[in-house]
Amino acid sequence: MDYQQFKQNMKLKLPVGMVIENPGGGTSTIMRYSETNVTYKRANSAITVSLEALYNAYMKFKGMRVSSKDLRNYAPHTFDSKHSGHSCNCTFLFSILKLLGVIDTILGEGKAHHPFYVVIPIS
Repeated sequence: MDYQQFKQNMKLKLPVGMVIENPGGGTSTIMRYSETNVTYKRANSAITVSLEALYNAYMKFKGMRVSSKDLRNYAPHTFDSKHSGHSCNCTFLFSILKLLGVIDTILGEGKAHHPFYVVIPIS
């Protein structure tokens, strides 16, 4: 899937208003799309993340096991609240991949030594 397909699939399968169950509890609600970003609401926060950053993380870890910790290390400006990103983007990406049919399940416990993780198949 190339970047344009990724964007199209997101907008088609995750429309504005869709409520997504988060693996650690709670929900994320798709609020809006721009040409380059998606904004979702988690609890009382509106979080905007670059579609390209999500796609690049997907491509970087394609064919691999990737945890939320791996994502924070890979792109802290996107996936780490301590570095101007947002840690919720980790589980948001995992949820997106599941809803797009790229992965089957999100594993792990979302705790320090047992982070959430997924295995992204090559095809």
